[in-house]
Amino acid sequence: MILGFFLVFSRSVEERFSLLPPHELTNVSEIGNWTIRGHTSNLKSFLRLTSSIPNQYGGVCQRVPTMFRDWSVDLDIQAHSGDGGKGIWFYFTNEVCPDLPLVYEGFTIWINTTEKNVKGESPVFFAANNGSILDFAKIAPSGHIKLLGNNGILTITITRENSKVTLKEGKRVIFTQEVRDLIKFGYFTVAAVTSATSNNHDLYSIRTFALSLYEQNEFQFDISAKNRKIIEDEVLRRRFRKNLRRAKMMVTKYYMKQIEAAKSKLNGDNAVIVDAFSLINEADSRAQDTVTVESLSRYIENFIDATIEKAQNKINLAFEKFDETKLDMNEMWSDLRTKLLGLSMETKSSMAILERDIMTSAKSMKLENLNTKGLGQSLETESSHISVSPISKSFVIISIAELIAYVIFFIYKHKKTKGFKID
Repeated sequence: MILGFFLVFSRSVEERFSLLPPHELTNVSEIGNWTIRGHTSNLKSFLRLTSSIPNQYGGVCQRVPTMFRDWSVDLDIQAHSGDGGKGIWFYFTNEVCPDLPLVYEGFTIWINTTEKNVKGESPVFFAANNGSILDFAKIAPSGHIKLLGNNGILTITITRENSKVTLKEGKRVIFTQEVRDLIKFGYFTVAAVTSATSNNHDLYSIRTFALSLYEQNEFQFDISAKNRKIIEDEVLRRRFRKNLRRAKMMVTKYYMKQIEAAKSKLNGDNAVIVDAFSLINEADSRAQDTVTVESLSRYIENFIDATIEKAQNKINLAFEKFDETKLDMNEMWSDLRTKLLGLSMETKSSMAILERDIMTSAKSMKLENLNTKGLGQSLETESSHISVSPISKSFVIISIAELIAYVIFFIYKHKKTKGFKID
């Protein structure tokens, strides 16, 4: 009880068993403890497992097995820009990096994007296996989830607690399955496939949380390097199977050897015209298994359109910011001009009042009756009673100088601004 409480509230991402952006390669086709498979493209912020091109397979798989029995995995996925595709798989298996096998030990969850119900939701299949041959045609959907047309990244949570496996979308439980004899530790794999229908299947992140203590001891050897060798050997086996497919192009292979022997030069030997039809048929059959012009064109258009749209959005945002800045500057200038005009009017009015008061005071004075002789004597008498220090005299001189400078400045500005007017 206490242990469960502690694990819930100390829940943190197990980075060793997670795949988090930005996805930086640490080796050829590797990101940390994960290996990139098939047609997967690393776009840094997410992995494009398949493009919207028919007959593609792409995936990413773990080279180090889990070391705790109970766990929870958050997958951020998206399917878009196509007409369906086979869908996205999540594997927890005893085998490292399975290639969508029908024989494995563990369980798989498949979101089948080739089908949708009236709500636009795709069926979700759950299949536990113990090494026997699996037949998905005999398996009924365990639930439905809206992956296509979701208009964004979908986060699903897969939880394993003892023998119980649960799939959630947010807080909504899609299904819960009880699995007998479920393997204790295993490898995670996320993959996608397209067939005649296709989609961009994108994987943004895998966040793994341990819900129980580490029970598996650390390996005494480099398990990652060992599994890398297993994966490379499987690649060689697939290459061998590819050579078998090429072996079916017998006529093409024969003439390729002839061209190589002649060093790509005509030698005048007779050619069997009928073989031309065989060459065309073989080339057409092989081309149908790869990429058609229409599919390639659609892929390029989708990729370029997405890039152009992002650039256009950035340009529009810059224009909006520029317009906002221009509007703010206009508002600031308009406000400043209004305040300056107001200040000018107030100053002009104050100066007019001051001028009127001075003139009124001057007119009220009767200078003709002024006894200059008596005034002079009074000033001399008063000054004789005042002890003027050198500092006081300096202040008086400075004050007189400032008054003269202010009067000169006022007269200059009055003429310069034509009565303190602002254009």
